[in-house]
Amino acid sequence: MVLLNFSFASRQLPPTTLAPKSVALAAALLCTQALYAQTSEAALPQIQAPITVTANPLGSPDAPLPTERLEGLGLTLRGQGSLGEALDGLLGVSASGFAPGASRPVIRGLDGERIRVLRNGAASLDASGVSPDHAVPMNMLAVEAIEVVRGAAALLYGGSAAGGAVNVLDSRIHSVSPFLGTDTLQTSGVAQWQAASGDQSRAAAMLLDAGNRHYALRADAATRSAGDTRVPTALECTAPGSTAVAGRLCNSASKSDEGALGLSLFGDTWQAGISHSNTRANYGAVAEDAVTIAMQQRRTAVQAQAKLAGWVQQVKLNAARSNYEHTEFEGAAVGTRFTNQGHEWRVEAVQRSTPLGLANWQGVLGLQSDTSNFAADGDEAFAPHTQTRGAGAFALQQLSGSWGTASLGFNRQSVSVRSFGHPSLARFEQGERRFTPVNTALSWQLPLSLPPASRAAAPGQAGLDRNAFERFTLTVNWATMQRAPSAVELFANGPHVATAAYELGDSSLGLERGKHLELRLHFKAQNFHAQLNLFRTDYSQHIAFAPTGLYRDAEGELVMPGPDALPEWRALAVAARFEGVEAQGGVVLPTLWRQAKAAEITWRASQLSAINHISGEPLPRTPPMRIGLGLRQAFGASWGPMTVRLDADRYQAQTRVPTGGLPSAGYTLVSLSVDGKVSRGNIQTEWWAKLDNAANQLGYSASNVLTQTVPGKVPVAGRSLRLGMQVGF
Repeated sequence: MVLLNFSFASRQLPPTTLAPKSVALAAALLCTQALYAQTSEAALPQIQAPITVTANPLGSPDAPLPTERLEGLGLTLRGQGSLGEALDGLLGVSASGFAPGASRPVIRGLDGERIRVLRNGAASLDASGVSPDHAVPMNMLAVEAIEVVRGAAALLYGGSAAGGAVNVLDSRIHSVSPFLGTDTLQTSGVAQWQAASGDQSRAAAMLLDAGNRHYALRADAATRSAGDTRVPTALECTAPGSTAVAGRLCNSASKSDEGALGLSLFGDTWQAGISHSNTRANYGAVAEDAVTIAMQQRRTAVQAQAKLAGWVQQVKLNAARSNYEHTEFEGAAVGTRFTNQGHEWRVEAVQRSTPLGLANWQGVLGLQSDTSNFAADGDEAFAPHTQTRGAGAFALQQLSGSWGTASLGFNRQSVSVRSFGHPSLARFEQGERRFTPVNTALSWQLPLSLPPASRAAAPGQAGLDRNAFERFTLTVNWATMQRAPSAVELFANGPHVATAAYELGDSSLGLERGKHLELRLHFKAQNFHAQLNLFRTDYSQHIAFAPTGLYRDAEGELVMPGPDALPEWRALAVAARFEGVEAQGGVVLPTLWRQAKAAEITWRASQLSAINHISGEPLPRTPPMRIGLGLRQAFGASWGPMTVRLDADRYQAQTRVPTGGLPSAGYTLVSLSVDGKVSRGNIQTEWWAKLDNAANQLGYSASNVLTQTVPGKVPVAGRSLRLGMQVGF
């Protein structure tokens, strides 16, 4: 395999209640778009068809579940630094933003252990949920698509998916041969190159497929290297080899490499495959100028499926095993080392669609088991050696008829969390806790239509579009959620460099418990789409690390506030409420001049309130209200199609913070991009250029923990021009 490598780096690293106006505004925009569609739908081009989300086991694009999928240029243009960066800006999704090399998605204010990260349907098996400085081990250049699933389907993955499941797809194991219809050896491949001015990054990736209808071999590799990220303000920096004061985010350089091999075999009624990947990353822990992190994961995955002739039409097996290491360096010296060795397997039996009265019944039943062995070693280890084991059964059943589509999801787990203490640190508690979380979710999608008489035209008047109102759907999602506390929430006891705090768990914690209700109104027509979401989640017990007002030194002794004192953060179970409103839509406009193709205006808005019911105060790190507008204009040219995109997102000031918290000012991010495609025979070339933060706006993310712990140190990235090209053959 050939690897294109253009890797350079500037510096080497060592190994509340929602405002009614918001709801009214979103509803008004939704209705305005509906009226626009009635009068001009026939003259405009059709928008993209729905995409099936594979993380939903039933695979229906119209299932009553909140799902989104990113792929192709839509994914590439969003950024390739981290998973959080790639998903940031989706409806209800923000990023933890700890560092350019470590950023996880935050969905509706929930993050960490409440967001389940999957690789091709199996657990990622890393330690990124333990701490915000732990990166998700994947090079985004090798990713082909990302799916975000919520509702009944997400809870099939247990309480750790209470906020949602994020499924990352790479096709290292093919479910269908890419060379159907031939017994002769065939090959195909893709090569990609990217560069950016803001962090002086260079990135390249290549994948090759070879095989026929009976087998497929996959090899892929990706590399990315970046220097310190440019920011809109001058910052002090004490990292070796760096300028003392510069417009760069100190200690934010990163480098990542990933390689993988996969083999897939195909029969008439079955498929099986295995893949192995090795991911390495070095990046700076921006909370400390002298701390850098080396991360590695070796992961093996197995997938198989067989078609059957009975009530069960298909059986699927998904299994993975991982060895994860994360080492923090303080200068050249090894500080704390984290390891996580784990495995998981899932078996799903997909039921054949069966007539049941006036409805069709289908579903999936399954079993799942996982084990994780986590250890932290070093003077600043904040968690003991632990083992977490889980086993469970799950089901998703769906009925579809003229009255709509209803889904019922159920997941019951048995979870044990055991602390072995620590071989050299006596401060950790030993013991074992057992939990039995049960999660249920009910979704109902109801098609809405006006009676025929009310849609008839009056004499002499133009009639309404008889199909417009039939495209309205109302979806109701209701869920009861339970999550077993993590090993860190139960047994943490030590200084945590990433959060600049002394973290204390509580081994007496019980299950995290919550109830969720969501209403979704969706309209889809030939020339536009619009969606309005209203949701509320009430936790009788919500587990979170919160400051207590006390201070401790590195050994855990209580001290007075001072330069060497760390604020004490303790795991607490509180009653909490999350409620919000989300809206988005798009309108395709008529062609205005000869060379222009379809143009589309998109809009999005979201607002979240998160309240601690015990104190009456807002929960920390709640994302602020966000409003965005976008314009996409396509052009035709002799060399191929081209598209220009303009996006602007306004992040409102976040002043609703708990006592002792710091508010964050509002800011606006504007991006401009142009992309195109060129085809010559069997060679397809895609190219793009994007200007991020075009106005070089200064801002601080309210969902980033460092905005509170080291205020002013980690602003959002400044202006950056990204260029890229991808060639398929």
